[in-house]
This record gives sequence, structure tokens and C-alpha cells, in this order.
Amino acid sequence: MMERYRIVRDFMQDELVRSVNELIDDGWVPCGGISVCEDGDEFLWAQAMILGQVATAIRAADLPALADEMDSTVFEGMLDLLLATETANGQAARAAELRDKE
Repeated sequence: MMERYRIVRDFMQDELVRSVNELIDDGWVPCGGISVCEDGDEFLWAQAMILGQVATAIRAADLPALADEMDSTVFEGMLDLLLATETANGQAARAAELRDKE
């Protein structure tokens, strides 16, 4: 199975940025914002990433038809992920449009 979602994490913010930028170059899209967690005396930085092809396929899909065919929990999770991705990437208008279709 092809990987479509991953969480990149590092204790060094600069290294996380480097890793995220490499993934963006490979077609991945950040999903939501960066998370930071204190781990003892260090901070763990994390960024969720979704494969760009997945986001593109979801955007092109007929959302009402997908909702009818999928388990509601899976569909809602997928839609939340897409909305977060669109919002994080400065696509607030597209996210609002998708939310209205729901």
C-alpha cells in the first residue's frame, strides 16, 4: 500500500523545516499547523503531511456522493483533513466552499 499520510517530527525546528520542505518538493502537502510538545528539557516539533495526489483527488470528488458511499466517521475525518489542509495552505475560500457542500 502506498503511503498517503505521514507525520514528520524532529527535536530541531530547523531540521523539521528542512524535512517538510523536502516532502513538499516531492508532492506532499502540509496538513494543519505545526505541533510542538515539550519532552523533558527538549521540544518535539511535528507536522502532518498528506500526499498531494490524495488532496487533489478529494477536491475533485463529488462530496455528496462520497458521503453516501462511505462510513460517516471516515468521511467526516477525510473532510476535516481536507479542510485543515486547504485552510493551512491559504485556501480559506476553497475550504469554505467545501464546507458548504457538506
